[in-house]
Amino acid sequence: MARGLGADELVFINWAYEEDPPMDLLLEATDEPDRCHINLYHRTATQADLSGKRVLEVSCGHGGGASYLTRTLGPASYTALDLNPAGIKFCQQRHHLPGLDFVQGDAEDLPFEDESFDVVLNVEASHCYPRFPVFLE
Repeated sequence: MARGLGADELVFINWAYEEDPPMDLLLEATDEPDRCHINLYHRTATQADLSGKRVLEVSCGHGGGASYLTRTLGPASYTALDLNPAGIKFCQQRHHLPGLDFVQGDAEDLPFEDESFDVVLNVEASHCYPRFPVFLE
C-alpha cells in the first residue's frame, strides 16, 4: 500500500472506501489524493455529530483521519491515540491543528479518566486487539 510514497507522504494506512454512485465530498486540493481513505473516515464519523464534542480516536495510525475530521467536522477537541510511539511522533511532526492532540497509549488500557470524551472512534483497528472485550469495557 505504501509503495512509491515517501516516508512523510503516507498519512492514511486504512483501506479505502467508495460508494456507487461515488460520494461527492468537497475536499481541499491537498486532500484529494486521499479521497477514498477520507471517504471511509467521513462515512464512519458522521454517524454521530462531532461538532463541539470531545472526540477520542483509538488507533489513529499516521493521523490523516484525525487531521481531516478535526478540520471539517468541528469537534471541540480531538485526541488521537496509537500504540506505536514512532507513529505518534510522525503525527506530532506532521499534523498541527488547534484542538488536535496525539497520545501514545494502549487501546486495551486507555490512559484517560472515565467520561473524558463524548465520542470514541475506531477505524479498522479493533479486530487486531488481542483482548477485544477489554477494549469494549
